[in-house]
Amino acid sequence: MLDKAFSAITDAITHIDFYGLILPLLIYTLLIAVYGIFIWAFYKSISKRDLFHMEIKDHRKQWQIKAGHTLKYIILFPLLIFLWFAALTIILFFLSKSQSVQNILLMSMAMIAAARISAYYKESLSEDIAKILPLAVLAIFVVDSTFFSLSQTLSRFYEATSLTTLLVNYLLFTIILEFVLRVLLNFKQHFNGARKKEPIIQGKSKKQKKGP
Repeated sequence: MLDKAFSAITDAITHIDFYGLILPLLIYTLLIAVYGIFIWAFYKSISKRDLFHMEIKDHRKQWQIKAGHTLKYIILFPLLIFLWFAALTIILFFLSKSQSVQNILLMSMAMIAAARISAYYKESLSEDIAKILPLAVLAIFVVDSTFFSLSQTLSRFYEATSLTTLLVNYLLFTIILEFVLRVLLNFKQHFNGARKKEPIIQGKSKKQKKGP
């Protein structure tokens, strides 16, 4: 019985075709896994309402902490926009066959702006918007990998690098949009905080009016 099992195992091992079967499977598995990790990191980062954490432990240094937090948004947020925009544009270059480069850039930045607006409403909604196109690329790649044209993607990329004015305008629009969203959020938080304090103040004033 053991001899038969051992011979069956050795026979199976001898029929393993590593270079013809196992290696392509391993490569596709790693590519899909790495791209899946990229999708997760992409939509998780773009869907966060508060991109940079601010924790005030020492209230004596409150203004320094807030100033540093603001500087993070001024310096790092444009870099994040550029990375998101580049990633989404490349994805659309692969997906789109008939759209012009200008329209692809327009749709890329519109998707990013919509995801940022949604993040201030509900982060789960922003996640859904941000992962639509990356998942579409993965689905098409699995179904028909011949759909993509590397030469067309590269030509569009070179054309996009010449549209400096358009790119700068789109980046400025998204930066200003984020600034407006932060101001509205701070105003809302300040207003809600003031409303919560009102009943406490009113309650204290009523107790003070009561005599012995």
